[in-house]
Amino acid sequence: MAAFLRVPSSAYDVNNKLHLVPCSIHHDGPARVAEFFDANVKKDGDKNLTTSFRGRPLCGESFPVPCGYTGVVIKETRKPFTEEEDRHITGIQTFNQFTYWNLDREATANDKIRQTMDWIDIAKVV
Repeated sequence: MAAFLRVPSSAYDVNNKLHLVPCSIHHDGPARVAEFFDANVKKDGDKNLTTSFRGRPLCGESFPVPCGYTGVVIKETRKPFTEEEDRHITGIQTFNQFTYWNLDREATANDKIRQTMDWIDIAKVV
């Protein structure tokens, strides 16, 4: 099986913001994130961010995408019927920074996202 990724030029925008939120949102369309979510984010200390989503407290941290990499939000355009079939994936948005959020606890070195970002730097050295 091969995977083919296509990222159209319309997906590139350096001003895109990405939030990884610990919940499932069953909505696929526009949302007024800047008005109702971003406007309430508060910086707590050096890196920690706090806000709430539907009354639930969130604690987060922002990360830049490492130099030499591009963050891409992907969507599978056609799901394969079998494991052997090729996969066709489209990049619908790029980003160069993202914020990940935990439900009611601060970000720590044990968070999978932080470990992933640390691994990218370690892999360059190894």
